[in-house]
Amino acid sequence: VVWLRRRRRRAAGHEVQRDEMLTALALMIAELSVGAPPARACAVAAREISEGRDDPSEVAEGLTVLAARAELGGNVVVDGASESRGQGSGSDSSGQSWRRIAVAWRTAEHSGVPMGELLEALRADLAARRAFTERTRAGLAGPRATAVVLAGLPLLGIALGQATGARPIQVLLGGGLGGMLLVIGTALVAAGMVWTERITDKVVRG
Repeated sequence: VVWLRRRRRRAAGHEVQRDEMLTALALMIAELSVGAPPARACAVAAREISEGRDDPSEVAEGLTVLAARAELGGNVVVDGASESRGQGSGSDSSGQSWRRIAVAWRTAEHSGVPMGELLEALRADLAARRAFTERTRAGLAGPRATAVVLAGLPLLGIALGQATGARPIQVLLGGGLGGMLLVIGTALVAAGMVWTERITDKVVRG
């Protein structure tokens, strides 16, 4: 249960960062459309995202770093590893999508393609990923609920057995064969929940 809760909290945090990145991209595109330099557009987006927040924003911090590097004349792409992660599509998370902004930034500088168009393509891709994730998660709501019900059936069986006088709790807690069955059964239920969660997580991630 603790493991599942941590995974759900992490997933919720990724969704927040993804939404922040979509907002940041929209702000940057708006700034670029009125002639603002990329560094200023990046700084404005970071400031707008951070405004009113008590906790730090990974997206805002990444954008601030990019803006600072650009203003100092540095390379917005740190190294080849950062660039490859930014260009990746299968494992891209919303909290690290700002790296793709750095790649688009350098591409615009080297090829002359308007940066606003590159960011708009990036924003459309991220929005499509969000829509896919939401549709997939909605479709998996039924199977996930079924998995939870199946995991709880052993508890229902124990309760029914106790109500009919079979005393399964005393058997399971009495040591010996009952204790072994308790450990094995609990392990199988936990393994089933972990297996189900990992399968559905792979489907959601696409």
